[in-house]
Amino acid sequence: MFGGERVFSPEYSDAVVQHANKDQINIDHRPFEYFYAMPGGISKMMLIGPPDRIRLFQQEATALNTVQSEPTYLEILPPNVNKGTALLRLIELVGAEPDQFAAVGDNLNDLEMVGMLRHGVAVRNAHPRLKEAASWVTNRTNDEDAPLEVIEYALGGRNLHGSSVFRDERR
Repeated sequence: MFGGERVFSPEYSDAVVQHANKDQINIDHRPFEYFYAMPGGISKMMLIGPPDRIRLFQQEATALNTVQSEPTYLEILPPNVNKGTALLRLIELVGAEPDQFAAVGDNLNDLEMVGMLRHGVAVRNAHPRLKEAASWVTNRTNDEDAPLEVIEYALGGRNLHGSSVFRDERR
């Protein structure tokens, strides 16, 4: 469970500990009863499990706003909330235009964000659907500093062919 700037779990399974270590976060252990009246409410839930069980849950839970952020993670979000809507709100708050922004992603939880921007970028090892939505796919993976490749380009670097790295300049 996610609430405010904190992450909570009713139990410490091996999967929860692995998630905390992977993302370098602290997870507070709380009983289920705590979540019914959690101060500030729950902003997101995440299920961790085998990929086949995650897919099955997602197929059955069509009334929920779910997104698979990794093969073993399924996030449950409030209706109409995703990284794309959050980025649009940020763009509005700073008084900018979407063409002034780039977004880099690797999985389906980045789909709306990457797909809505002219400079939507997928890393080389991204989910195939994200690569399809992106205007550019990096040469590097997310484990090989792909965002650095995007920054280098934005600061004046060129791709190997000396041309635009974006597939569709009209986006």
